[in-house]
Amino acid sequence: MSQTLLKNLLIFSLTSALASAAPQESSTLTTETLTTAIDHAAIYLTETLQPNGMFEYRINMDPKVQVEPRYNMLRHAGTIYSLSMYYSLKETPEVLNTLTSSGRYLIDDALGPVNNNEQMLAVWSKPEVNRIGAPLQAKLGGAGLGLVALNRLKDIQDDFVTTEQLQGLGNFIVNMQHENGSFCSKFIPSEGGKQDKWISLYYPGEAALGLVQMWERDRKEIWLRAAVRALGYLSMSRKDEATVPADHWALLATAQLFKLTDEAKIKIPRALLERHALQICSVMVQTQELDSKNPIYLGGYTPDGRTTPAATRLEGLLATLEWLPEEHPAHRVILASAESGIEFLIRSQVKKGPYKGGFPRSITRLQGNSPETIAFNTRAFEIRIDYVQHAMSALIQYHELTQARK
Repeated sequence: MSQTLLKNLLIFSLTSALASAAPQESSTLTTETLTTAIDHAAIYLTETLQPNGMFEYRINMDPKVQVEPRYNMLRHAGTIYSLSMYYSLKETPEVLNTLTSSGRYLIDDALGPVNNNEQMLAVWSKPEVNRIGAPLQAKLGGAGLGLVALNRLKDIQDDFVTTEQLQGLGNFIVNMQHENGSFCSKFIPSEGGKQDKWISLYYPGEAALGLVQMWERDRKEIWLRAAVRALGYLSMSRKDEATVPADHWALLATAQLFKLTDEAKIKIPRALLERHALQICSVMVQTQELDSKNPIYLGGYTPDGRTTPAATRLEGLLATLEWLPEEHPAHRVILASAESGIEFLIRSQVKKGPYKGGFPRSITRLQGNSPETIAFNTRAFEIRIDYVQHAMSALIQYHELTQARK
């Protein structure tokens, strides 16, 4: 066993002791509580759908705070992905209408060829939609999440999107990949095309997840090879690091890949990818708030009570539990962390009023009058579609896990 893996296991053992010390008698997590939170989050998202297929991207529950009219296509695609997960639980007409309307907007208004090549498609971020002053561009993460979202929509309604359109997104992702498995993050026509000036933490994992799902659909090895190279590059580049980013998309892609390992014709470096996943998980659980003296933050993963870092970490941790054996020493720690994290998310959800079901940026405002605190508090009660999307995805994953264990 490698020293890195031994170190990770030691961290898990220490964290386990901390997790077991957290108060258990205050737990309010029941199946009804969980499903109610999921339902209310789905209703919130369906009610934000606009007539043109866009979502109401961001609101602030504080009426004194003016919200700028921006939009993000990656988060649009991520919301479709989350709602498709919900639709797998409950096939309601409201959710189906939201999926088809928002999916049609994605295809009609954002999906388009790269360099006039109809066999290479991207999800374009347009200046008139983003409203952040950036030029027309195609982001690697947009293609990854677009591929994930549209693959899910094709599962629901086969003729909604063509296989050729999905392959076009896959071709763009593969074209953006370097030989070593890393990627260019953006394609900006006005700046000559592929751009390496900025490197995204999450885009490679999003791209890998899309590619694995693409391979599951049409079994062309090009998709699987590119996904394995992407995850292999991330694993090797972080192999000897003492701390690594909380890359939940890499964990989601790894879990999806492991589901299909027995069906793959190419060799998958499973030991390397498992070690990478445990590296990430160990960092995630170490950041969890476990001090019962400050119960409002208990179970969160940041000291300021932000909900999305909690939700994304939970997505990654819960995905890892899909393949990690129950007898593995890390399993109990991850599960305990996830249970506490889910309780934190449910406590943070808006329970009544016009924004019922939404998840604010933070569970509460901070104390103090520093410029940083004032800036944080201005956005503390902001609700954005990705805050809700990530939280709902985590809640659904936990629901599926608990149902499978019964």
